[in-house]
Amino acid sequence: MTRKPITLVLFLFCLAPLFCKAQLQSIKGIVYKKGMLEKVSAASITNLKTNAVTTSNLYGEFYAEVNIGDTLLIEKPGFTPFKQTISNLNTLFVSLLPSIALNEVTIKGQTKKQELNGIINNYRSKGIYFDGKPPLSAYSPISGSPLTVLHELFGRDAKNERRFIKFAKSENEATEVDRKYTPELVSKTTGLQGDSLKIFMQSYRPTHDQIAKWADYETIVYIKKSYADFKKNGAKPAENIFKN
Repeated sequence: MTRKPITLVLFLFCLAPLFCKAQLQSIKGIVYKKGMLEKVSAASITNLKTNAVTTSNLYGEFYAEVNIGDTLLIEKPGFTPFKQTISNLNTLFVSLLPSIALNEVTIKGQTKKQELNGIINNYRSKGIYFDGKPPLSAYSPISGSPLTVLHELFGRDAKNERRFIKFAKSENEATEVDRKYTPELVSKTTGLQGDSLKIFMQSYRPTHDQIAKWADYETIVYIKKSYADFKKNGAKPAENIFKN
C-alpha cells in the first residue's frame, strides 16, 4: 500500500524538469553600447536560473529561452555587466555601459541618427507607416487598408517600435550628457583618477535636463559641489540606468 504513493511521487518528481523545460519561451533582445546606439556583438547572455548561455550576433541580436521571473546576465569585456529580470516577452533593448576610459570619445551624431532611422524604417517595411500612432484620417476607407490601421494600433512590431523610439530618446539624451560631462573635465576639476574617478562620475552623473541648461562654467560648478559632497559622504548608491 505504501509503495504505490512513493512510486507515484518519484515518478512525478522525475517529470518535473520536463514540465519546467516545456514552459520556457523564446525572447529576442538587442544589445547596444550605452549612448551610442552601436550594436554590441559577442556579448554573453546567461540565464541565471537555467545557466543556459547564448551570444549576441554581429547585429547585437540574441534569442534566449526564459520563463517570466528569470534573470539574464549580459556581459562583455570592456563593459559593465548588467542584469535584466524578465517581466514580459517583449523585445529587450539592452544597453551596456562601457568602462570609463580617459581618452576622448568622438560622437558622430549624424551616423547615429542614420542608424536610428534605418531601424525605424525596418519596422515600417513590415507595414508600419505612422510610427504606431495612425491619424484619424487613416480610418477612412479611401485612405488605406483597415488592416494597416489595426496593425498600427495592436501589432507587436508597432509596440516594439514605440518602445525602441523611447529607448533611442533616452540614448540620445545620454549622449548629450557625455559630451559635457567627460572624464577629462571631471579629472581636471577634481584630481580624481582611475576607479575613484569612475565611482564619482557614476554616482554624481547629472541628468539631461540639468546639463542641457548649463554652459561649461555651470558644469564645472556642479562638479566641484558634487566633489565636496563626495569627499564628505562618499559615493551614492548605484542607480540602474538601464531600467525599463
